[in-house]
Amino acid sequence: MSDMRSGETVAADPATPLSGITRVCALPSPSPCLLRRACDAEAASDGMTGTAHGAFGMCGEGAQNECPGWPGPPASMITGCLELMWNEGPGDDFATHGHYINMSNTGYTRVACGFAEANDGVWSVQNFQ
Repeated sequence: MSDMRSGETVAADPATPLSGITRVCALPSPSPCLLRRACDAEAASDGMTGTAHGAFGMCGEGAQNECPGWPGPPASMITGCLELMWNEGPGDDFATHGHYINMSNTGYTRVACGFAEANDGVWSVQNFQ
């Protein structure tokens, strides 16, 4: 899996993509990366409006997961949020298992993660391409 923030390649293991996604989202943000800034902007927009996925598509992503209003700094909240979404699966009903389906879809080869603090906590988007 390639990190859209930094260009780093993360080994994609179809059996456990959660570990790769968690690793990418936990990386420090490289300062010159425009894609990370765009994802941060999506998270900030959603946090300001209180609307999950409100800015979906702004970065040209094919799918998006979002952690709305989680407590704590990004480094401490992201693992729990990603695990919660991963634990929605397996299954193929998108209404019930959508986050899991996005995370396990081998058609997506890149993920970018953005974070923003809002009045109700940290908002994080994970954009898949």
